[in-house]
Amino acid sequence: MKLKNKTALVTGAGTGIGLATARRLAAEGADVVAAVFEDNQLAQVKEFDPLVLDVRSETAWSDAAEHLGGTYGGLDILVNNAGIHRRGTGENTTRALWDEVMDTNVWGMLVGCKTCIPLMRRKGAGAIVNRSSVNALTSVANMLEHRAINLVHLTELIA
Repeated sequence: MKLKNKTALVTGAGTGIGLATARRLAAEGADVVAAVFEDNQLAQVKEFDPLVLDVRSETAWSDAAEHLGGTYGGLDILVNNAGIHRRGTGENTTRALWDEVMDTNVWGMLVGCKTCIPLMRRKGAGAIVNRSSVNALTSVANMLEHRAINLVHLTELIA
């Protein structure tokens, strides 16, 4: 129960690593707000405080912040886990496809940090985990995916 009386927000919590992370945080005592992309994913996270959150939207992040502040008095842990990958090459990737990936994987992560840092300050401290794919460091043929591993350097020490 290391995280008793702590609040955690996990994006992309409907499946895989995000769901496993949410479960682990809850097992350690945290109140977990599990964010998913669409309503049809809410059933996967019903054991937590479920939240629909399009990480690309500043308005959606503001709504999430309002919920976190009003319900929990702030936030202690943010896990930016939401991310997508799409098939594409240098020759056939469209601007729309590129923007979809960048808006989700990079902008979504940054706006999440920007939005949640003030919530963490309200609690006096906080931790941000920006999950990245191994594809941030290596190449996979025909895979369009970028996770800004250096975005970690944009986050502030919350204290």
